[in-house]
Amino acid sequence: MRYVTLLPFMDKEEIKELAHKVLKKEVKGVKLVTLYPFLDSDTLNELVDELIKQDVGSKIVSILPFLESKKVNDIYEAVKSGSLKGVKEIYLLPFLSKDNIKDMFYDLVKKAGEETDDDTDDLDDELEEIMELEEEDELEV
Repeated sequence: MRYVTLLPFMDKEEIKELAHKVLKKEVKGVKLVTLYPFLDSDTLNELVDELIKQDVGSKIVSILPFLESKKVNDIYEAVKSGSLKGVKEIYLLPFLSKDNIKDMFYDLVKKAGEETDDDTDDLDDELEEIMELEEEDELEV
């Protein structure tokens, strides 16, 4: 029998202690992700704070479905500021508030505006280059 089978029958406090031990690498062989559904919001928030502090973005992605929106916002801000690596903003989209999504959109629009110095669309430029390459290929044949 595997430990995962017994998790629904364990005391919440025991699972919380186990999660903290796994995070501190005091216990091996137990995946933190298997504990998320059995942890309360406060414990999940503590784990996220510690994962952000340790800059372990890869483990944060799997905890997202179990978090409250405020904590997802904290993760978004950490990713945005660069203090948390290993998490792409796109992973956060389904869990972000509409305000966060709008902020992300306007940040991307602003960044796109800074990258180009004219009013032409980059896609138009790329299409022209492709057409020129195709014409050159046709002439070579």
